[in-house]
Amino acid sequence: MRLSFVRVCGVVAILGLALPGCSSDSTSSTPTTPTTPTGTATTEVYTGTLTSGAVNYHPFATTTGGAQSAPVTATLTSVAPLATLAIGMALGTWDGTTCTVVLSNDNARVNSVLTGSTTSPINLCVKMYDSGNVSTAVTYTVTVTHY
Repeated sequence: MRLSFVRVCGVVAILGLALPGCSSDSTSSTPTTPTTPTGTATTEVYTGTLTSGAVNYHPFATTTGGAQSAPVTATLTSVAPLATLAIGMALGTWDGTTCTVVLSNDNARVNSVLTGSTTSPINLCVKMYDSGNVSTAVTYTVTVTHY
């Protein structure tokens, strides 16, 4: 199955609220609320070091199946020694060797979030990289939550 990611949470919220109210039937329409995926959310914390031009991959697997959409969120939780430094962060699919990027932020700073969703179990990855701002080694922590 295809992996679909939504770049901006606000778009999801707006579409989620707007679409259930749309109807070609002028009688009544009962809006539906998205359901929380079944199962327990998994949180994984990855750390690494970036030097100039470096790229690190952190693969993980989702376990949610069926027609229900399950959120995947990656949050950059720390960068040191300079917490304001922007680095690259991406979410993508993992084939065992390659992280094929679906969403990216070349200017990720602490508390930057990438949010997407999956509708089936799939191998994914977080790609952390120097987007041109790393001149000396920096460490980072990224937290991923998925089903």
